[in-house]
Formats: sequence, structure tokens, C-alpha cells
Amino acid sequence: MTKLSIHNIRLDGGTQPRATLVDERVAEYAEFFRAGAVFPPVEVCYDGQDYWLWDGFHRVAACRAAGLDELDAHVTQGTQADAQWLSYGANKTHGLYRKNEDKQRAVQSALSHPRAAGLSNVQLAEHCGVDETMIRRYRAKFESTSVLPKSTRRTGRDGRTINTNKIGKPDTKTDTAMGTTLIAKTDTATPARTDTAVPAGRAASQTGRTTPSVERPASRATVAADAFKPVLGHSTPTPMVPLSLPRENPRIAAGTLVELFDRAWLTALVEQINAHLQEHSL
Repeated sequence: MTKLSIHNIRLDGGTQPRATLVDERVAEYAEFFRAGAVFPPVEVCYDGQDYWLWDGFHRVAACRAAGLDELDAHVTQGTQADAQWLSYGANKTHGLYRKNEDKQRAVQSALSHPRAAGLSNVQLAEHCGVDETMIRRYRAKFESTSVLPKSTRRTGRDGRTINTNKIGKPDTKTDTAMGTTLIAKTDTATPARTDTAVPAGRAASQTGRTTPSVERPASRATVAADAFKPVLGHSTPTPMVPLSLPRENPRIAAGTLVELFDRAWLTALVEQINAHLQEHSL
């Protein structure tokens, strides 16, 4: 940790994922600074010339409002691009709670960053502190408009690297000896095999003796008369939304639900949760 002059800290490097600062919070922090309160150090990346702030914009603004010239900072060696990448995950577990607009801004900026091209949706969601469905939705939208940096390699959370060009395609390879292309997996069903006898003339030329012509019918699978036969129901399946919510952080989980569902649905959910809690507390 070191003391940095607020005049040497760069705020214009595209490292602020929040849409706007909260004036009330800046004023509150300024009062604390004037009273001598000690704040956690702000986070900056130093590239040898500039200090790029990526976490602590409210504290820097409050320090300036309080008439102070310097504040504590944690300095990491890195470029402006490094500071941008780190900023997308700022405040996901501390500081002023992010609004949906702040999360959307962070996700959109993260997807446009060169580092995102090689990461899976789950890895990006963990870095930005949002649900994976939000990353998937924006990534699909951006890819359809060709605004994302492209990479044919993507690394998942398990560490495996896949070729994105082969997703959804059969695994093929060429047999150089035969000059043919082999398909390892296909969705085309294999036709039933029918064995027919070799014509008598051909059989005689191959074996030196005449073989009678015999045709073998293709075998058919049969079902027992008393076998169970499932009956298709008439009800329509209820649409489901896949979610991944952090157990250890209810605030992030709540923010994810607010982002995905409307107010009426959330109100009904709260009522159901309260009802269950009252029932189990008896």
C-alpha cells in the first residue's frame, strides 16, 4: 500500500463500469474523510507512466470533495487494458451495491474485451459477478451482430480448451490410404441389413460348385403383448429458466432474480417463501 496524489490517478481509461456515481454516497464518504476515517485503499494499475484506477471511484471523488490531496492505494503492475478487465469484477462482493444498469454495463464491456474471446460463459459470469444466463444472452446478441472479438479457442472452468468451430459438427477425419473421409459420429440412422444369396452363376465361378439361391428376410424387433406402453399426457410443460445462484451471497442471488423476472412474479415468490418459512417454523 502506498500514498498516491489524487491528481496522478487516471479516471479516464474506460475502467469505470458503473453508469454514474451516487452523489449521496460521495458526500457521505467526504464527511468520513474530514472526520479522519480510514478507508480501504483504492485499486490501481501502474504501467510505468500512469496509474489507472479500477476500484474506488467514490472514494477518490469523496477525497477530492473533502479537500484532501492524497489517499491510500494498492498498486498493481499492469496496463490500461488490465485495469479495464479488473474493473468489470469490481464491487461484486463489496462496496456500493451495483444496479442492474451497472451489471449490464460491466457485462457488455467485458464481452468486448479481448480476454473474453477465450473464456466460457461460466468463467465470465464468475469474473463479473453475474448469472451465467446474462452472459449467454448478451454474448449471443453481440455475436449475431459481429461486434465481439473472435477466437476459435475457448477455455472452460475445468481447464479444457475446445475449438469453437467444431461445436455442433461431427468429428471427421480423412483416411489417406483409402482417400475417403470418415465420420466418427453422425445422427443418421444405420439402415437395416438384408442378406441375399449370391447368384448361382457367380457362386459357381468363385467356389467351383453350385449354391442354391436362398433369400433371408430382415429380422424385426417384436414387442411383447403385455409390455408397458407409456401414454403421452395432454398437459403442456411449464417453461423453465436455468439459474445458478451463489449460496454464500444472497444479495447477488436477489439481484439476479430482479434482473430476470418482473415485479409481479417476484412479489408472488416472496409471498410463497414467507408462507414456507412460517409453515416450517411451526
